[in-house]
Amino acid sequence: MEIPLYSSYVYQASPMDGTLKTMLERWARDSNMQLAYSIQSDYTLYAPVAKINTTSIQQAVAELSVVYAQEGVTVSAAGNRILVQPSSSLSGGASPAGSAK
Repeated sequence: MEIPLYSSYVYQASPMDGTLKTMLERWARDSNMQLAYSIQSDYTLYAPVAKINTTSIQQAVAELSVVYAQEGVTVSAAGNRILVQPSSSLSGGASPAGSAK
């Protein structure tokens, strides 16, 4: 049986992560990227985050943006950076209930 010596990094939540920022810091560290976290709050990891399981950083951040859209948070990747920013089209219904300051 062939065993590959290198396998692609899988972007997924770990039970140890706990918050969005902690998870993204791990993703950045593990994949030799930089994290630009440009928001003032951190957020607990919601149940839908557990469904993210991909080798594509673009797919992973797109899924995170959908999950955290109600919080007014956009996650993206550009070059060697993971970017976390306030959503430009923030609807007035954002709730701080999920924030872990």
